[in-house]
Amino acid sequence: MVLQTKLQHLRSKAKFKKLIKNHEKVIIIAGRMCPVCSSMYPIFERLDEIHADIEIWDWDYDLQSADVIRDLPECEDFWSLPFVIYFKNGKVAEATAGKQTANEIKKIIKRIYK
Repeated sequence: MVLQTKLQHLRSKAKFKKLIKNHEKVIIIAGRMCPVCSSMYPIFERLDEIHADIEIWDWDYDLQSADVIRDLPECEDFWSLPFVIYFKNGKVAEATAGKQTANEIKKIIKRIYK
């Protein structure tokens, strides 16, 4: 299954590794088509249009290959979806879980990617 978003879709660990290796700024939103996740996808779709310098991708949380996100140490205590992982220079700069507003997300982007 592919998430019904306008974002680019991650489906493999190889693509994930290449993405964070070759791009300075990457955001991955790992979720489902649940109400909370679905309410956040439009925020990231708009941000993707605004921030050409940031690679913003989604990843179906239930895909086996998404275990690379689920198993990150920064996500081990997360209990709600979606997981949003902000990478800078190939490393996790921030990780969040659950519902967030557009303003909260914009503040994280501004702080991390100045």
